[in-house]
Amino acid sequence: MKKICTKCKIEKPLDGFYNNKSNTSDGKHSWCKRCFLNEQRLRIQKNPEKKAASDRKYHMNNREEAARNKWFKKYKGTEEQYQHYLTTTHCECCGLKFGDGQFTDKKHQDHDHATGEIRKVLCGTCNVIEGKVSTEQAYDIACYKASLTPLKELINGI
Repeated sequence: MKKICTKCKIEKPLDGFYNNKSNTSDGKHSWCKRCFLNEQRLRIQKNPEKKAASDRKYHMNNREEAARNKWFKKYKGTEEQYQHYLTTTHCECCGLKFGDGQFTDKKHQDHDHATGEIRKVLCGTCNVIEGKVSTEQAYDIACYKASLTPLKELINGI
């Protein structure tokens, strides 16, 4: 089956239209997907403040879902990896419990920036150190030192 877009006047297959259950005989929007998205982009360009306000409202009302979506978009991991990230309570490098100090308040998902491979869940201290070292052996040494040395001393010593 096909349908004519009321915006561009081009006949397209039904899968070229978004679903719309209200007041349509075919259950599809009257504009094709391309026209719909173009109009949406124009609306956002004309009023970016409205889009930003809408995004803030969504994130406030859907914090967990927004955080989940952000994690998947950034790391492209599996559901199993995300669940591991959520349930990890201690740094997988130095063993410090998350929330025990200034640099351990937030979890950091360690990943290889070149390959995208997800590695460990780290505290802030170990995450900073991991960014300063290049080999796995040096990384292990840094993790050991992180549990014994204040961050400032470590960064100065690297």
